[in-house]
Amino acid sequence: MKSLIAALLLTLPAGFALAQTAPAPAPAQKALATRDEYRACLKLGDEAMERRAKLQQQKADYDGRTRALQADMQAHLALKDTIKPGTKLADAYNADGEKLNARTFLLNAEADQFDKDIVDHNRISAESSKRCSGLTVSQDDMKAVNAERAAAAKK
Repeated sequence: MKSLIAALLLTLPAGFALAQTAPAPAPAQKALATRDEYRACLKLGDEAMERRAKLQQQKADYDGRTRALQADMQAHLALKDTIKPGTKLADAYNADGEKLNARTFLLNAEADQFDKDIVDHNRISAESSKRCSGLTVSQDDMKAVNAERAAAAKK
């Protein structure tokens, strides 16, 4: 009986070793991007920042024109009770109202275009991110391209 227990104990570690699986292979190393690929991705990033700055400026301009229109409309409506129908003043008041309405339509059209521009910017940014977010670049290539860009910026 003692020999059976000893035989089991001796075979037990071997059985565990056989039951273990081989270690998982190391993941394949991703190929390094070329300098041209890195330059292209940096250019896409620069273009995205320029588009974003332009869109932010358009939004600020639009907001300013909207506030001005709202103030003009409030001033126009404040005069409503002082205007007698059928007078030249009433005609001028109505003409001003039509101009305010035209400004409103123009701002609405600008807002619609702005929304399309935002969708386009987001689409292009997503495509760029998909293309460039996993980019692996060697330190030497990164330093060289960044030095080129710094030199070009000084010109």
